[in-house]
Amino acid sequence: MGWWGFVGDKIGRGLAIIIPAIIGCFIAPLYLTTTDLTWITVGFALQGAFAGAIYGLRPACLTERFPTEVRVLALVGIDPRCAHGKEHPELN
Repeated sequence: MGWWGFVGDKIGRGLAIIIPAIIGCFIAPLYLTTTDLTWITVGFALQGAFAGAIYGLRPACLTERFPTEVRVLALVGIDPRCAHGKEHPELN
């Protein structure tokens, strides 16, 4: 996953998430529809190398997107605008 962080610094985090996600979509059927243990093992490893990149880049993307005061709410999946029952001044 360190590789995709480097790629994200060079081409942008959005593309560094989209490219491995698309590759992962094509890899998944290769090992999910077979009964051969070798293909399952290779496919699972490739899926982890490509689709797993999304989870490595997620914290970097979220820290760029949200202000420091509400960042932890974004990381756990809570909409910062609704967390306190009122609008946050930095999100307006």
